Amino acid sequence: MGKSSGGSAPSAPDPWTTSAAQQQLNNNTASFNARLNNVNQSGPLGSTSYTVTGTDPTTGAPIYSQQTSLNGSSQQALNNQQGNQSYATGLAGQALGNSGSLLTNPINPQGINQQATKAAYDSAYGLIAPQQQQQSEALKSEMAAQGITDPGSQAYQTASDNLARQQAYQNDNLAQQSVLTGIQAGNTAFNQNLGAQQQALSNFNGLNNQSIAMPSSSNPATVGSSPANIAGAYQNQYNAQLAGYNANQASNNNFTNGLFSLGSSYILGNAMAAAAASDIRLKTDIKRVGSTDGGLPVYTYRYKGHPTVYMGVMAQEVEKVDPSAVHFMPNGFKAVDYSKVA
Repeated sequence: MGKSSGGSAPSAPDPWTTSAAQQQLNNNTASFNARLNNVNQSGPLGSTSYTVTGTDPTTGAPIYSQQTSLNGSSQQALNNQQGNQSYATGLAGQALGNSGSLLTNPINPQGINQQATKAAYDSAYGLIAPQQQQQSEALKSEMAAQGITDPGSQAYQTASDNLARQQAYQNDNLAQQSVLTGIQAGNTAFNQNLGAQQQALSNFNGLNNQSIAMPSSSNPATVGSSPANIAGAYQNQYNAQLAGYNANQASNNNFTNGLFSLGSSYILGNAMAAAAASDIRLKTDIKRVGSTDGGLPVYTYRYKGHPTVYMGVMAQEVEKVDPSAVHFMPNGFKAVDYSKVA
């Protein structure tokens, strides 16, 4: 608010320049940390060393190569282990070939079920068939003793049908039990074959997966250095310059008399006729205390970094009602022409 004077607002940091400087520092720090952690080592088994062998064409980052050298006994142990693995791989191939018939010709559980069912039924029926024949002969003798000898008579037919149903029921039970026996036999054979396949694969994997114990050196504790926050430093510097500029602008504004009285009336002094910095982004401790005759809210506030309390409107709210009463100051913040405020 009021008439401002002084130099131009400080320029904001250039984001491209800031980011480029930060990226360069980050890259330098990363290279420094990489060298800190690529520690050449030596021990009873041998040594490990790191050397820069090139530069990444895209990022410019150094490319490190690691070289591990074993002492005489460790190198001999490694050679022996490699020979052992080669021999074990050959044995694994033989084991897989010997088990090939199990893997390529799996068992047919359905065929075994049918065979086992027939065998179980034939065996059981061979036992009950003579018993059923004896039952038929016994029934004929019993009916003859009772004088029932005519096959066409009702009594003869009834007795014969009853025996036939009993024997049919017995045969049906025998057939069902044979089916269950066949299923069990098929499952048993399938599981046995599956177990043989799994054992063959297990033997192959066990022989083919022999590991080589590679001698290694211990890793040192990871250390590092954090890059300086250049972007933050630039921003803090800009914020300090901007705060100083805003404080200077605020101190040059003449707010000796309040612009408005509480309630619906307001007073414009001669010094207030000019545009004044009224951007809400410059203010703090904002409290509404009244309204203008036109209904705009009136507040008390302080400019950030300045202790003096002022009274006035907010540029953003005036702009919604009368855009012509608001314009931008050189520092990018909004000012209000109080001669146009109603």
